[in-house]
Amino acid sequence: MSKTKSAKTELIIPDGVSLSVRLFYLRDMTLSANQLAKFMKSQPFVMSKNEPTQGFAKVKESGNTVSAEFIASIRLPIYTFEKGKLLELAPRFTVKRGTIVVKLDRDFVEIRGSDRLAARFRTLLRREEVARIAPLCITKAARSVFDDIKRRDKSNIGYVLITDMNKAKIAFTHAEFKGDNIQNASEINLYIQRYEGNIARFSGVFPYPASKKSMKTTVNFKVGAMTMFPVDRKGISPRDIRWLVTMLENNADPYPPP
Repeated sequence: MSKTKSAKTELIIPDGVSLSVRLFYLRDMTLSANQLAKFMKSQPFVMSKNEPTQGFAKVKESGNTVSAEFIASIRLPIYTFEKGKLLELAPRFTVKRGTIVVKLDRDFVEIRGSDRLAARFRTLLRREEVARIAPLCITKAARSVFDDIKRRDKSNIGYVLITDMNKAKIAFTHAEFKGDNIQNASEINLYIQRYEGNIARFSGVFPYPASKKSMKTTVNFKVGAMTMFPVDRKGISPRDIRWLVTMLENNADPYPPP
């Protein structure tokens, strides 16, 4: 993930075709913002040819928020066939980068990067006894978030997954809806209202307030994750990311989630 400066703002360019953002509850934090920043600065990334490593760069502290680039080497096993046997060669490593935003005043952590990168950061916090993080979850308020987004001008929702339906009222465990502009389909409301289901995940194209651009976006309420697909290679406005992240954080279930 990289950044590029425009005349108005600094855009974020994903490494691939999309940007993944994962949100977590922050619990049992043992450090202040200043101490956390120092902890990150004390662990710079150093590449190793023999084992996976991780570290931080570009650490910034602003009030009760600490952000940093998190870098981790991921082991890639390499195999070959020799005399009919599968043999593992010396491992290779690929480097993954992401952005960590720790919000001590709100008790949330935002990770922009892959699931493996998030898992490495989570393990590091636990091993060093700095804090614990758990995936953010939204259940009852998911409908409110979905309604806010679907009402945006030119929104086109193409996929909705509903779960947690009342087993006494229906035998289904979940219901999936796919199509074009299905955001107002009466069947979706039926499964939510009559069968007491919750929206677990949805995907669609809708405009973002900062850039005024429409982006295909997938939101997973069960694990507090979202994936944004920029419309061009110019990148994604941080304000667009912040808009959706704040909406999810503000509607999160109390910790621990159900």
